[in-house]
Order: sequence, then structure tokens, then C-alpha cells
Amino acid sequence: MLRLLDRFDVAGVQVRYRSSPRRLGRHTVDVPQAFPQINCGVLLYRKCPATDALFRLWIELYREGGSTRDQIPFREALWRSDARFYALAPEYNNCNVPLLPRKGPLPLILHINWLHSPSPTRRRIANLLLMPVRRRLRQFQRFGHRPVRPAPR
Repeated sequence: MLRLLDRFDVAGVQVRYRSSPRRLGRHTVDVPQAFPQINCGVLLYRKCPATDALFRLWIELYREGGSTRDQIPFREALWRSDARFYALAPEYNNCNVPLLPRKGPLPLILHINWLHSPSPTRRRIANLLLMPVRRRLRQFQRFGHRPVRPAPR
């Protein structure tokens, strides 16, 4: 993933359900619908003047807008910035546990709050729901693919 930063300044995954009214909210700038919000839970960026300016503008828009969500001001800041952006595939920020086995790509980054919940019950439920993903991952590894290590806590 880090090789992307040789060519781009910022990378992130577009939010799911991009056309819902909640996802099309705006603060100060009328951003085209074709430029969706980015899920800010997983961002890849490099330190450079363009990202410094992007993050300063994001903070400014967030504070002046009184928003409780970071994605609307980030979308506007990214639209107004000179930072080169790359949209990562959805498996790089999977916010949902796939309940049924799918043929699509395996999640590479799970962004699921329940996995880190203080509640043991929630953690158990999340781990049970992840069993099909783990099974697919083991099958994937049997064919010689490198395992993906979980991020340290």
C-alpha cells in the first residue's frame, strides 16, 4: 500500500451508500455528487505541503461547521485541496461483517468497532460473525498467498 504514496498524497475508501441524502450533506461548498465522501477511519497519506494544507482546511471546516461527523468537511477539504487522491478498493476499509460467503475480494482491513468493544459479549458476537471470513482466508492461504497480519492494538 505504501507504494501508492510514491504517486499520490492521500488514499482512502469511498463511503458505502454514496447516494443517500445523509452522505450528500454539505457545509460550505457545493461538491458534485460524483465526488463522494471518504471514510476517514482508514486514510493513507504522506507528509507533504499538500496534505498539510488539506488537514489544516479539514480542521477549519470541521470547527466552523459544528459538525459531529468528520466526513462532510473532509470531502469539502479534499475537493478544494491540491492533494493528489487515490480511491482504494472497498476491501481496504470493510465496515461490515459479511454474513454469507461471497466470491468477491476478502476484506483486507476490518474497521469494525465491535472487535475492540469493552463488552466481551460484543467481541464474541463479532468473532462468531467473522468465522466465514476466516475460513475463506485459510483457503486463500492454502493456495500460496501470504497471510495478512492483523494490525497491533
